[in-house]
Amino acid sequence: MKQRLSPRAAARFPSTVFTMPTTCPKCRYVRKATDTAPDWQCPACQVAYNKVSDIQYPRDLSARSAVGYVPRNEVSSHTWKWIVAIVIAVAVAWKGNFFSRTNAPIATAGIVNADGQPAVAFYSAAWCGYCRATRDFLDKNGLAYTEIDIEASEKAAQEYASLGGGGIPLVFVGEERMRGFNPSWMQSKLGPWMKR
Repeated sequence: MKQRLSPRAAARFPSTVFTMPTTCPKCRYVRKATDTAPDWQCPACQVAYNKVSDIQYPRDLSARSAVGYVPRNEVSSHTWKWIVAIVIAVAVAWKGNFFSRTNAPIATAGIVNADGQPAVAFYSAAWCGYCRATRDFLDKNGLAYTEIDIEASEKAAQEYASLGGGGIPLVFVGEERMRGFNPSWMQSKLGPWMKR
């Protein structure tokens, strides 16, 4: 039997055919063209066909959207693609912003000492706990550095703002920069010059 479509759905999907069983799986009643029960229900025993049978009747999946139904897995797979794309874009932007190799301060332009340690400079503020931790790390490991207090001078604040601002400490090792206190990053860049 053919299921009747609304005029709007029929216009969108003119070749779509829905097939339902002609014999009831429970009582074996054979449907007649004059039966008034819905196509999904047996006219004799009033049971829905899919409740009494495990038989999966073929369906045209493209027609589901004609009646406003979109399977959940189709929606979620499309949504996951967007979520993954956004996460990748954020990761690329974060990595590029926090570990960029541009606009290093003048203090890191060259080599600091005879054993070849790259210049180390960081922007800080007196009240910043992570700036204090950075200073302690560099002192403890016997590394030469330049500390630039962004609240002590207007020139330092402007230079810090021109580098993108966004958080302190802003640490430069040679031409590479890193925001925040990250001892493993500093150790990877300055390991050969650290006191053992």
